[in-house]
Parts: sequence; structure tokens; C-alpha cells
Amino acid sequence: MVDVLSPSAENRISNSDFTPPLYYRQNRTSTSNFDGNGSGMFSQTVEYALRAIVFLADKSPEACTTDQISAATQVPKAYLSKVLQNLGRNDIVRSQRGIGGGITLVKVPAELTILEVVNAVEPIERIHTCPLGLKSHGKNLCPLHRRVDDAMESVETAFKNTTLAEVLAEPTGSPPLCNPPAQIKRKPA
Repeated sequence: MVDVLSPSAENRISNSDFTPPLYYRQNRTSTSNFDGNGSGMFSQTVEYALRAIVFLADKSPEACTTDQISAATQVPKAYLSKVLQNLGRNDIVRSQRGIGGGITLVKVPAELTILEVVNAVEPIERIHTCPLGLKSHGKNLCPLHRRVDDAMESVETAFKNTTLAEVLAEPTGSPPLCNPPAQIKRKPA
């Protein structure tokens, strides 16, 4: 009987022989703060975008400055600026310079879904062909990858069916953002 778990030369796989599937490799260098320790399903960029959009939805239709959003969501201003630029390019937010300007949502919160926000910064990628590149599998996913894709489909559907207005209206003891800062600094008039 051959022990398939033994480290014999014929059974060993070196790190250079294995490349993790694309869905696993993506965004593993960035950390997520959904649970505070970096093990969330989505990247930090997605989380920051969601924080900013929930804050803007809560303030809608009022315009907010990047400083206000950064302070309330605890997102570094430089990173937030890049996230907001990306959201602007994807018609999620608009910015207005000058007195009375700031960042606002393009749609009302009741018409903007979580999926639209997520897909604007890092689209959810479904598995359409074997992530291991096995020609024998092709588009016929193995049971493991079929289940992973089914899970991604469930997340996609849940996000598609949830608007920002629903998130804000949900009765809970926990607000959808981090603890509000003691005081948000406002620009002098």
C-alpha cells in the first residue's frame, strides 16, 4: 500500500508546481477589516467604498467633503480619494467643487444596490471555467469549484437585492458604520 501523504519524491508537490486559482489569489495582499483581523471575503478597497457610500447615503442628498467622509468612516483620506474617484468614474458618486460643493450620490439610496458599489470598485468574479486550467474540466466545473461559484452567486444575488436605503433602515443596535468620531471637523465658513 502506498502512503499518498508521505513526503516521498514522487508524491511531493513543490511550491513552484502549484499556482492557486485566480479567485483565491485576488486581493490576498490587501487586508479587510470586516472582522478586524484581515480575513474577510472582500478587499479593503471594497470595504472602504461601502463605508463611504453608506455614509453618503445616510447624509443624502447633502454633499459631504472628503474630510467629513474620512473622519466618519475612519478611511485614510488619500485612499478614500482614490476610491471616490473610482466610484465617480462608475457613476456612483459625483463631486462638485467650490462653496457648497462636495461628494453626493448619483442615485437616491433606495435605487443604489450594494452590488453596484462592489462592482464599481472590484467586480465579483464568478468561475466559468476550471480555475486550475484542467482541459478535461473545461466549462464543467468540479463539485468543489461549482460550490464556490454557487456561493459567489448567492453573494451576488444578496447584494443585487439590497439597496443602501434598506441597509440604513434595518433595525439594529449596531449602526452600519464604525463608531462615529467625537466630532467631525467642518471647514470654517
